[in-house]
Amino acid sequence: MDAERTPLEMSEEDKTALSLLQHFCYTVGSANDAEDHGYGGEARRMREESCESIRNLVDQTPFLLEHFPGLKEELDTFRFQAFGWSSVAHEAEALLAGDVL
Repeated sequence: MDAERTPLEMSEEDKTALSLLQHFCYTVGSANDAEDHGYGGEARRMREESCESIRNLVDQTPFLLEHFPGLKEELDTFRFQAFGWSSVAHEAEALLAGDVL
């Protein structure tokens, strides 16, 4: 970490929200795997539930809204559901590790 950078201040609630965000993102990834193996209906359900959970989480967590400002609008896009979930999950992981992005 640069000497000029200061560690990101996070409450336990913020850390929990980031962990939940990661979980929901990885569930979207699991849904993609399920679809690849012929479970289209289950995959759609998993994506819908995960995206709705992410929307609710962002609505309830100012920290997430600050660090992922366009996430709610991006949830229903092909980009997010195909591979954007991975970027969000990795960014959440970096924030949890204390890396300021």
